[in-house]
Amino acid sequence: MGLLDSIASRSFRDDPAGRVVVFGGGVRGRGYLVKSKADELKIKSFIKMFIFAELSIQMLGLWLTLAWIGQYSDARDRAAHLLRAICVFAGV
Repeated sequence: MGLLDSIASRSFRDDPAGRVVVFGGGVRGRGYLVKSKADELKIKSFIKMFIFAELSIQMLGLWLTLAWIGQYSDARDRAAHLLRAICVFAGV
């Protein structure tokens, strides 16, 4: 299983009757009964798409913040070297 699959599967639980319940929003908020396997797959794919978009926006914000810090830092040469190293590491 990949990272997105493991994060998305945390939203689903089996109740004692064997039905699948999905929890939206919070970790242990109100659960909703999933009526079929097709609906479960649709919900899982939507959750994975949402998580991918969220992580992409967060990474973009991180890189922009690091670039801004490196550009306006007083210790410009040290910060620029550190910024390049962090960006290469994060990119890889």
